[in-house]
Amino acid sequence: MDRISVKSSQIAGIGWEPNSAEEPQGKGVLEVQFTSTAVYRYTDVPYLEYRKFLAAESKGVHFNTWIRANYEYVCVFKPEKKQKEEGHGETIPNPSLTKDLKKSIKAVKDKKRA
Repeated sequence: MDRISVKSSQIAGIGWEPNSAEEPQGKGVLEVQFTSTAVYRYTDVPYLEYRKFLAAESKGVHFNTWIRANYEYVCVFKPEKKQKEEGHGETIPNPSLTKDLKKSIKAVKDKKRA
C-alpha cells in the first residue's frame, strides 16, 4: 500500500485503500507507519476519516483520539528490539566483544586475588 509521508513526531506515513472498487470512498484499510518504523493496518475505516486524519494539525492527537481505540487493527511490521545488557540500559554494540571484555575483567580479578 502506498503511504503519504506526514509531518509528525509520532507518525511517518499514512495510507488508505478501499475495501471494494465499487465504493472507492466507502470504508477501507488505513495503514499507519510510525516513526519507530512499526506499521499497523486498521480495518473498516471510512474514507472521510482518512481525509480528516491527513488534514489534522496534530496527526498524533487525531490518531489517539479518533482511530487507535475505534478500529480493529493488525500489526504488519514491528522493528526488533535492540539487545540490552542485563541490568543496564545501554545497547550492546557487539555481543561477542562484551563477552570477551567480561572474560578479561574476570582474568584480571582472578590474577589480583592470587
